[in-house]
Amino acid sequence: MINIKSCQRGQGLIEAIAAIAIITISLSAIISLIVIGLSASRENRCRVIATNLAREAIEAARNKRDSNWLDIEAGTAGAEWDNDLYGVNEDYSGIIEFNHTEGDNDYNDWIFQFQPNNINDSRCGLYLKDGIYKQSKNNIVAGTLTKYHRLIRLNPICELADGSESIINDGAKCGDLGGVKIGIQAIAQVDWIESGRNHNLLLEDRLYNWK
Repeated sequence: MINIKSCQRGQGLIEAIAAIAIITISLSAIISLIVIGLSASRENRCRVIATNLAREAIEAARNKRDSNWLDIEAGTAGAEWDNDLYGVNEDYSGIIEFNHTEGDNDYNDWIFQFQPNNINDSRCGLYLKDGIYKQSKNNIVAGTLTKYHRLIRLNPICELADGSESIINDGAKCGDLGGVKIGIQAIAQVDWIESGRNHNLLLEDRLYNWK
């Protein structure tokens, strides 16, 4: 004789297990979507910050060139359009720092330091203090070290004798090619690590010696 009630209980148990499995799968899918969404949101936020940091570096170079133009117009001795936009021995790669120290000759101005040539150099690290990202000044830093590194390259743009342009890198100068420096290829690179992966961003602009 078949026990109908026992069969019904068995069927109800199977249905309950199936329902729990469906709910578990659904919850797992929802949680996965949330995790993916949060990860994408973090990565997008990091990319926005990196873009702004790269843009800041290029604008600092533009600001320095424009300030040099003003010095030339004012008749400042030794003023050249590319002053402070290259280092000794034709070094064009480095970091920037905004000088907040009152009394310094370069107070309230951008300072370019051309010692580091590799973005993995510790001096390329960015620190965060009072909501402002900073790089080192004379290797003296303040704030909390962040995940970001920044390097800017200010490669000369040379006009050659035939009227063509050529871009050179560290260690060379336009005179080596028989040319004249007419501009700068400004390349800002920002690297960071997020979710265990390396990320990098490059922005480029060309700053010429004409208005």
